[in-house]
Amino acid sequence: MRTIARLLAAVLLVAALPLAAPAAPSPAVHVGDLGLDDDVFWDGGHVGADPTYSLPFTGVPFPDRCAAVDPCFVFTLGVTGSSPTARLRVGLDTPARDDSFDLSVVSPSGAVASRQNSNSYSMEILLPAPQTGTWTIRVVPVSAEHASFRMRAKLEAEPWRPATQGELLPNLRVTRLWEFGFAAPANPGNGLFPPDDVNPPLSVLGMEPVSCSLDEQLGLDNPEQPSQRCLRYSFGLANAGEGNFDVRYTNDRSGNQTEMFQCVQQSDGSPPRRRSAGTGAFHQTHGHFHYKNIIFHDVWRVLDRSAWTREAVGTGKKIGYSPADQGIADWFDFVQMAPGTGGSAGNCAPETNSRLGMSVGWGDAYRYQRPGNFVDFGAAGDGLYVVRTIADPQGVVEESDEGDNTAYALLRIVGTEINVLETGLGDGPWDPAKVLYE
Repeated sequence: MRTIARLLAAVLLVAALPLAAPAAPSPAVHVGDLGLDDDVFWDGGHVGADPTYSLPFTGVPFPDRCAAVDPCFVFTLGVTGSSPTARLRVGLDTPARDDSFDLSVVSPSGAVASRQNSNSYSMEILLPAPQTGTWTIRVVPVSAEHASFRMRAKLEAEPWRPATQGELLPNLRVTRLWEFGFAAPANPGNGLFPPDDVNPPLSVLGMEPVSCSLDEQLGLDNPEQPSQRCLRYSFGLANAGEGNFDVRYTNDRSGNQTEMFQCVQQSDGSPPRRRSAGTGAFHQTHGHFHYKNIIFHDVWRVLDRSAWTREAVGTGKKIGYSPADQGIADWFDFVQMAPGTGGSAGNCAPETNSRLGMSVGWGDAYRYQRPGNFVDFGAAGDGLYVVRTIADPQGVVEESDEGDNTAYALLRIVGTEINVLETGLGDGPWDPAKVLYE
């Protein structure tokens, strides 16, 4: 049975602390030499309990930023071959989108390219026709504490292009499920604020007294079915297809339902095909637009593990999500288009005013403290359970593969203690075609 790497790692929380005193740059670490189509992966480093930085970067040249903070991470990378069609890719990935880093890549001649991963897990710099010689990579923590990051680089002979001719379809895929628990966010009005920073789990003296936030108990997502015990968890959604996941809509803030239109990309660059793709609405409580019925959650109690007999326990109550490019979907595969290019094929619905979706090779993650990120556990007791998350359960999005939309986790639950026994891509642990996540 093959395994695939997880998209995102575990929870790290961010705290704002004063600026550290200036420090000398760290010694450079040579991470490898790249010929055409060679790649290299390495652990970037770790920012401990030292102060989180808020650097006044205006007017500070990128090569000098390492003199402003400690730690600063410096790597060198050799480029031994190039061509007019070659491209150098340098990427960074971190487990929590709250941890921001400044990434700068300096060419042998001193030209600088830079990015910051504000509110995202991953970032990548793409450099066409790179010079041969030694490149310098600098990573400076901008707002990070107890934060790790990993790096990768590849010298492509030419940029990756889809092999398919004709229509280029997205492929929605749920990544692994993680961070299971019964602790509600500390902020009961969590729908209106960025949750990763301001909504740590509510805990009193090591106990978790509330599993559902106030809006969930009142049933603001689903008034007919308020929830009293919420099994919370995190999950990711990725576009593993060759085409953009590009959906257009009119953002009517009144809350009325509006039609969604999928723009299907064409390999020859001609205008995308327009198709109806479900509905959405502005969610007043959460303060943003939701694409309805794009994600479904449920939980099953396992009655007999040997025969995998089971009974339904509950479902998720959140009916809408708004995906975006926040993380590289497969860290070990260099097929990502530039982030933010998910609408690059053109607008098939010019009468609309908004867009959501994901570029090729990118994904998003929804943490357990997001409003509605739970399944209703009800009065279910101790035992074995299977939690599933299904992308596009009603088939409103046209995809290249409709058979890989479900991810699952097999759990042993005793009280509020949860032991994850298995996570994978597939209908459940009984699925003979399942693919396990590490």
